[in-house]
Amino acid sequence: MNLSTLWQFSRPHTIIGTTVSVISLQVLAWGSYTPAASFWGVCLNLLHTWLACILANVAIVGLNQIFDVDIDQINKPQLPLPAGLMSVSEAWLVVSVCAVVSLLIATYAGLYLSLTVALSLAIGASYSLPPIRLKQYAFWSAFCIVAVRGFVVNIGLFLHCSQGQPPNNLVWLLTMFMLGFGVVIALCKDLVDVKGDRQFGIATFSVLWGKELIFQRSQQLLLALFLIAGLLAFPLIAPSPLGAVLILCTPWISLASQRVDLENLHTLNQFYRFIWLLFYLAYLLFPLGLIN
Repeated sequence: MNLSTLWQFSRPHTIIGTTVSVISLQVLAWGSYTPAASFWGVCLNLLHTWLACILANVAIVGLNQIFDVDIDQINKPQLPLPAGLMSVSEAWLVVSVCAVVSLLIATYAGLYLSLTVALSLAIGASYSLPPIRLKQYAFWSAFCIVAVRGFVVNIGLFLHCSQGQPPNNLVWLLTMFMLGFGVVIALCKDLVDVKGDRQFGIATFSVLWGKELIFQRSQQLLLALFLIAGLLAFPLIAPSPLGAVLILCTPWISLASQRVDLENLHTLNQFYRFIWLLFYLAYLLFPLGLIN
């Protein structure tokens, strides 16, 4: 097993997503409450937070791959386990080490980070591990993603980075936005996996309701999220430019959606990558709310 294989196993798009969320929430906490810690103290805290969250991320996505090898041979044959680039025992070793080390770092860093990491790992395990294996059920599968990406990460990391200060309007707006965005990710992640999921009895929304309806609802929800969050930003955190910038993203979403052919897996994969690009962008945009 080499570094390239380990990088593929970590699902890079989720690693980037976790990284931008950690950085954004650290900036929001520091900009909102200007804690007494020095610049280097903040940087050290950011390093601890990032390491704990990244390792937990690898443990969660790795566990899912271990129990999805048969499905991934159909849906994602390029991943390390179905491609034969990594053995199951190697995968278990990576997952175990990452889970333990992430909990150790989080415990050292403080109560809020340890709770955030522990909750994320527990929900991630419930998502993948039999006999619970919540990913088999459309609602509970979506609930796991929304709970972690929407609530646990944003509130937990903000409390950690702000040293227990309560979330302000900007952070609550971000949390509500990411709760909705978690729904979009939960809906769209299975658009290209219908064949394997149906064969192995995984009742995703795409299997239950069809790709066309799920794609339409995802597009509509994305547009609504950026528009509503943009409009709410004006009264909640004025006079920052955040509201206007979020609203200006909506034509881009419409244009990207028009390019999707539901019978073409390549365009569906492109649209899913576009959703993650919007996810990264949103975390980078929300610190604009600190400008006044």
